[in-house]
Amino acid sequence: QKLQLNIHYSATRNEGAGIKVVIYSPYIILNRTGRDLFISEKYNVLQSKVETNDDMIKSTAPKMFSFEEKRDRGSRALVRLGDSQWSKPVSFEAIGRTSEVAMQLPNKKSEMNVGIDIKEGQGKYKLSKVVTISPRYIIKNNLQSGIEILDIGSSDSLHLESGKLEPLYKLPRVEEKQLKLRLPGGRSKWSSPFNIKDIGSIFLKVYEQDVGQVLLKVDVLLEESTLFIHIEDAKNRWPFSIRNFSDQEFIFYQKNPNLNENDEVVTGDGTPFKPIYYKIPPKSVMPYAWD
Repeated sequence: QKLQLNIHYSATRNEGAGIKVVIYSPYIILNRTGRDLFISEKYNVLQSKVETNDDMIKSTAPKMFSFEEKRDRGSRALVRLGDSQWSKPVSFEAIGRTSEVAMQLPNKKSEMNVGIDIKEGQGKYKLSKVVTISPRYIIKNNLQSGIEILDIGSSDSLHLESGKLEPLYKLPRVEEKQLKLRLPGGRSKWSSPFNIKDIGSIFLKVYEQDVGQVLLKVDVLLEESTLFIHIEDAKNRWPFSIRNFSDQEFIFYQKNPNLNENDEVVTGDGTPFKPIYYKIPPKSVMPYAWD
């Protein structure tokens, strides 16, 4: 790796005390991905290798980085994670900016996703820009049991034990990244898909073996450049209550969510929507969440 350091001169307050000379790196790279990270600019390549200590904890030390020359419109770098291909050019210039970077995998159907956060350095790094590269998506299971996770477009599911979290790598190369959830048990069923980019709370109905329909809550939170996906037990707190105060029985169902007000297809993967019909008897109340 070729590194060009900067020099900063500053006069001290005490007259005659001389000039303070600080030699610093333009950029400090923090690798928080848990994977081997490579950053390239022309023929200059930084390598951030993951080290595993005796407790099997993966860690990486901060790395110094610089561009070969500074351009008027800002320099660009390429990022690669593990065995992925190089990303599109990325800027490290904008302080306070967070961004997402995708890197195609060799099978061309999947990609690695990371988040990049750029801040002013603190303490001994105060003259440098600190570039933190983290997993873009991290999922955590806050349920009392394990759960199966399946991304739409893949046939391989992930089993996540209670209390554990896992970065989501190798997601399909699609704009709308969606997951399904399933509780343990041979007769348990997958939930409807949900979008992991939709920040906020999502309620999901899942069928648990020997129990029946169970309500889960998924909270999607953005912290710096990472989207955290927390799976919670909704504790039977349903988002809607359908109340029939009449003397008639009613049937209701959800409208096709892939259509707009003019019945034009605006979202979806082409899979036909099959509504689920519900009966609500006279003088009764039914808890409800979107299917």
